[in-house]
Amino acid sequence: MFVFDFKKCLSGVKTIEVSPKGWKLPLYVEYGIAQVNEYDPQMSVVWRVKGSLHTFTIYEHKINILSNGNYKGHFEEALSNFAKDYKSWFTDEYYKEVGWKYEYKDDIGRFIIQDGDGDIKSEN
Repeated sequence: MFVFDFKKCLSGVKTIEVSPKGWKLPLYVEYGIAQVNEYDPQMSVVWRVKGSLHTFTIYEHKINILSNGNYKGHFEEALSNFAKDYKSWFTDEYYKEVGWKYEYKDDIGRFIIQDGDGDIKSEN
């Protein structure tokens, strides 16, 4: 799990409400622009679900090309896909023995929709 110090964001941290599939609402994303790696001069958009630590990154120029500047749309699509992947980690036999999935469960699992028994749903 990648964690970034958001105090390093150059233009401050912004917050936006998003509505991705598979997530409890309301849901907010915090994001900013930063140089993530000191040896890589390209600026990145760093973002995370507000209240979590796991940080997503994408080069600033790439997100602008892919989303035409629609960061909200990008965040919603990425989080919808992430929720599907996350749920598969707990239902797919391939991930049965991996320990890293529990880091994500502890950090971000409370934001993802689960069924009434607390088990991870495989479908939205």
